Amino acid sequence: MKQTSASKYQHIRANLEAAIHSGEFAVGEQLPTEQMLADRFGVSYLTARRAVCELVEADLLERRARKGTFVRARNPQAQVTTLSLITSSYDNSFFRDFINRGVRIAESKGWQPNIIRLSAGQQDAAVRAIRNGDLALVLLDEINPNSALGHAMRAAKGKAVCLGSVTLGLGSPTILNDPDAFFQTAVDYLVDKGHRDIVFVSQMSEVPAHDIQNSAWHRATAEFLSREEADTRSIHIPTPAFHCPTPDAYNAVREFMSREHVKVTAFLSFGDELTQGVLAAIRESGLSVPEDISVLNILDSPTMRFYHPPVTSLDVNFKRQFEIAVELLESAVQEDSSRENLYLVEPRIIERKSVCPLEIEVPTPVMA
Repeated sequence: MKQTSASKYQHIRANLEAAIHSGEFAVGEQLPTEQMLADRFGVSYLTARRAVCELVEADLLERRARKGTFVRARNPQAQVTTLSLITSSYDNSFFRDFINRGVRIAESKGWQPNIIRLSAGQQDAAVRAIRNGDLALVLLDEINPNSALGHAMRAAKGKAVCLGSVTLGLGSPTILNDPDAFFQTAVDYLVDKGHRDIVFVSQMSEVPAHDIQNSAWHRATAEFLSREEADTRSIHIPTPAFHCPTPDAYNAVREFMSREHVKVTAFLSFGDELTQGVLAAIRESGLSVPEDISVLNILDSPTMRFYHPPVTSLDVNFKRQFEIAVELLESAVQEDSSRENLYLVEPRIIERKSVCPLEIEVPTPVMA
């Protein structure tokens, strides 16, 4: 009888599981790559990958960043400390920066990094890791306190730390920037450069983060913009989750700039993908950055210095956030409960070349 794709991957899984339990693949030993397994069993790469993924989910195997898949230690005394880095499956430079920093921290501490990217509604891998006692750093827009992940973090006894999440009340240590301080720092910087005709560009979403950002924007501009004016100077990009908002930001900013009654000297955009669209829209309008319009990006990422021009950004100060997180995780391992649950980190401006003072002195021509 011809094997179906389901029976094929089950056959591979059964063979691998038997090899692990028999000691053919010892604890800590690296498995052949999924392509090698596909060739060995005469199946597609995706079929082999499905079998391996199920064994990872069953805690028989573990993936190690940039190294491969290994047999997971079953004896708790033989297990190395694992640091799970839990974030969104949506891939952008901000999330990659979080993962890269986390991997470096784990390796410097002798911990085993375990990267878990969550799709919408799919939390099983993260819940298993936390319930297994892994240390965890979590960077997500929102965590529902009543979800399986929320319950797992509440029971983690400090071994799961949130970075940047707007969800509190989980009982887990949370490290973030105060949204009001975040926006006030950005707005004050632009105002100090002479800019009051500022436009805020953000991505609309269903999570509370969008409402928090919008409220912080109103408070930061309250001294020189009425609430109605602040709303008029807000562009909310309705891009669906997990879609790239750059084209939508480009179109929305082009349309906004075509309104003759709205004066703009600076854009404050939230995230590198939106900023990319803002810069393109300004160029296509025949204007230059920063000579005609300044641009400041909220959430600095490694890509910002490679834009044209390099973009001045507000940094969440991941370096300090990770320093605090490591201290918290180490104290949790020692079962030290004398920790706080909320830690605020001051943001900082990273000055590059996309913002200049509103009044630019033009050199007087030298007469021959």
